[in-house]
Amino acid sequence: MKLTVDNYKPLYEADPARWAEMSAESKFDYLTDEIKKGNNDARFHLSLQITRLNIKSVPSDKIVAWCHKMPYANLPIASLFLGFCYELGYGVQQDYVKALACYENANQKGSIDSLYYLGEMYRLGRGTPVNYQKAAAYLTDTVKYDNSNPKALVSLALLYMEGKGVEENQDKALELMTEANILNDLSSYYYMGVLREKRGECSEAVKYYRSAHKFSDVAEEQALAAYRLGCIYEDGVGIIHDDSKSFVYYLEAAQKGIVDAQYKVALFFENGRGTDTDRRKARAWYIKAAMGGNPKAQMYLGELYEDGFLEENIKPNIDAAFSWYIRAALGGSQEASDKAEYILSHGYNVHMDIGEALAWLRKSAANGNQGAVEELERLKTENAIDEKSAVLTSDGSHSAMEDLDELIGMETIKKDVRELINLVKMQKLRKEKGMKSLPVSLHMVFTGNPGTGKTTVARIMADIYREIGVLSKGQLVEVDRAGLVAGYVGQTAIKTQEKIDEANGGILFIDEAYTLAKKGNDYGQEAIDTLINLMEKRRDNFIVIVAGYPDLMKEFINSNPGLKSRFNKYIHFPDYSSEELIKIFNSLCDKYEYRLNDEAAKTISEKIEAHVKNKNEQFSNARDIRNMFETIISNQASRVMTDENISDEELMTITEQDI
Repeated sequence: MKLTVDNYKPLYEADPARWAEMSAESKFDYLTDEIKKGNNDARFHLSLQITRLNIKSVPSDKIVAWCHKMPYANLPIASLFLGFCYELGYGVQQDYVKALACYENANQKGSIDSLYYLGEMYRLGRGTPVNYQKAAAYLTDTVKYDNSNPKALVSLALLYMEGKGVEENQDKALELMTEANILNDLSSYYYMGVLREKRGECSEAVKYYRSAHKFSDVAEEQALAAYRLGCIYEDGVGIIHDDSKSFVYYLEAAQKGIVDAQYKVALFFENGRGTDTDRRKARAWYIKAAMGGNPKAQMYLGELYEDGFLEENIKPNIDAAFSWYIRAALGGSQEASDKAEYILSHGYNVHMDIGEALAWLRKSAANGNQGAVEELERLKTENAIDEKSAVLTSDGSHSAMEDLDELIGMETIKKDVRELINLVKMQKLRKEKGMKSLPVSLHMVFTGNPGTGKTTVARIMADIYREIGVLSKGQLVEVDRAGLVAGYVGQTAIKTQEKIDEANGGILFIDEAYTLAKKGNDYGQEAIDTLINLMEKRRDNFIVIVAGYPDLMKEFINSNPGLKSRFNKYIHFPDYSSEELIKIFNSLCDKYEYRLNDEAAKTISEKIEAHVKNKNEQFSNARDIRNMFETIISNQASRVMTDENISDEELMTITEQDI
């Protein structure tokens, strides 16, 4: 029905004061009703009133139902709202791929508002590989059509700051960020400080950092502003040097999770700068910074564990020292890399994380470290690494099958793998004796939710196949869509073949493989075609394992006859039980030398049981437990750090307060 009354005025024009007082849900109800009556102007007002920031003010079932209802489903604003829902996981399962498709649909229907959201999806790599060129193009168009969008101005300025998708231009970045600042965008304060500091205008930078510290609505920006203020007061460039002020700002940033600030606080406590000297507090902050990934703090812990600290009854622990040195080396510390190499070259029998160890060895070898080159060769020829516990041994006697058996839970998976391995060994033996053998396809589909151990089992299987002579090297190369798909015609095949070459003699593990089969004009199919071709040509010394959610993987395999014919072995990884997750948490405590007191043990069990009972689409099994453990360790460090005299018992004990 069309509106025909000439003097009719909608509420937002007839009574602006009343309109301003209405809730977002009431405005949504009113405007959708106006659209139903034929008021096309209401579509524009609906896009103004309901944004990604406030869409949760409207009940999700109401939003989703309206977006799917004809004829409104054909409106660009409906596609835009549905994109918000998929991006935020509001009323639907969070799905960045679907969110991107909705934004693209809205854009094709003429939505100017969609330009900003498309720019952000490509800038942040949501639902698509990061593409800074596309992000810059969409954000430039956003600013062109609507220069009053401060968030678009900030995002575009960041691209110019970092030279991503556009030529680096600090002046242009400052111009855009200044416009956003004039529009009172709170995020602009921090970045204005960064830009001013880069220009050597530290006194101006301090003004903006103080504003960001006081007014920013993003906690991380507040914390980063505090950290930068600490740096400026410590350096005394363009402002009076003041260790006391520096320490106060560093401490605040450290308590809010800024890892580099945690390292600075440790230094200040150790050296009595801006505060009293307190070596125990310093060590607590070193531990926290090291857990967060600060290479200097990791180097400090490596030295502490290597030498021991008799004053606090800390005995030398080469395993722990080696582990921290490797982490620091991967973070760029050459000194830590040298120390790790020294430990290996002097015959120490150490335990290490296989992923970290191999990454370090390869990085060191690539940098011309002859010792690392020799160590890599030794591991290949002597089978001296077991993939789970990564024990360096002299005879390689630790079986990869034993590693599989030692994993927590996974009884059905262990049975499936053992049956498959026995079949492969039998056919190999028959072939060696001149008997007819049944060709066995070793390509597999792993299905299951995140954190169920798919990658861990794939690593162990690579080692098993190496041990029984099926694979020549037994390395595992992990990739996802971004590691295979390029942005231009012809480049995807090259990129995919490079990864296959890297995995030749081992296993190529493709996580979330279903994202390769996007519909429409997409280069994922080029990766699939290249993969199918080379899987056949290299079948004697190359295995592919594709992994992802069960339903999506089934749909992916069935979408292509070539995939269906090559992948006929499925292994499903069920979610862990609460009992198994509790065991995983306890194993992390053992690995990092922590222990739970009785109250904490009871609380963590109850917490994990509740987490399993109330799990949703974001449930990530062992990954959640790892994150939980790291959060608890961080809380423990903050609690212990407040004590004046910290005992060894306190350093190791997790209490109920930490959980």
